[in-house]
Amino acid sequence: AVMDPYYDLVWDMLEVAPLGPPEGLDVPARTRAFFAAAEGAGRKAERVPIAVYTGKDRQNPHSGIPQSACDYSGDCLLGCRVQAKNTLDLNYIPIAERHGAEVYPLHLADKIEPLGDNGYRVHFQCLDPDLPGRSEPGSVIGKKVILSAGTLGSNQILLRCREVHKTLPNISPMLGHRFSGNGDFLLAGTVEADREIDPSQGPSITAGADFSTANNKIYIEDLGFPNPFMWLLEGTLPNPSRFKNL
Repeated sequence: AVMDPYYDLVWDMLEVAPLGPPEGLDVPARTRAFFAAAEGAGRKAERVPIAVYTGKDRQNPHSGIPQSACDYSGDCLLGCRVQAKNTLDLNYIPIAERHGAEVYPLHLADKIEPLGDNGYRVHFQCLDPDLPGRSEPGSVIGKKVILSAGTLGSNQILLRCREVHKTLPNISPMLGHRFSGNGDFLLAGTVEADREIDPSQGPSITAGADFSTANNKIYIEDLGFPNPFMWLLEGTLPNPSRFKNL
């Protein structure tokens, strides 16, 4: 109950809504295939809420940054080229900067060191985009440190501080246990002679269906991949031309 108003605020800030196709485009074939598959399994699919803009070209109402409608390029996982994905750099981060927040991109946090009554020192590596592999060390001091590095990143930093740097030895032994890395994957493939489905077309996630059982909560969604991911996958899968007699 305490968090509900904040979830509602985030929902509004990110303009979350089920996919409404941009002008001139239909629902992606992948979405239609998911609906058909769910119906075939006796389940009812739905378009899931996503933070993807599909309207006319505009300036984002929170930041003023130009946005174009989703063009179905499928680059959600790499970074949207037309900025249709309502990521935090289009809303929360610019607002935070207007209220005095200082944002340092390309700074990789490495260690959190307590300083007694003076708070904490956070050590980082400042990465150089023009020289991959090169970085400069640095640090910043704060009275309070809020760690928001995601499920994997937060666990990694805290475990490193406890086990490697020994700067936070009193962290709970439960750290790293019983957490989710955003669910599990269930991958199935089929060949349909009368239907071509390009997984890179459309937002990465568009539809979902509840497949829960009496004992387990299971919600399955579609997932598309950008073309470069598909090229990588195709390049790593074995095929007859790669085998040779030794």
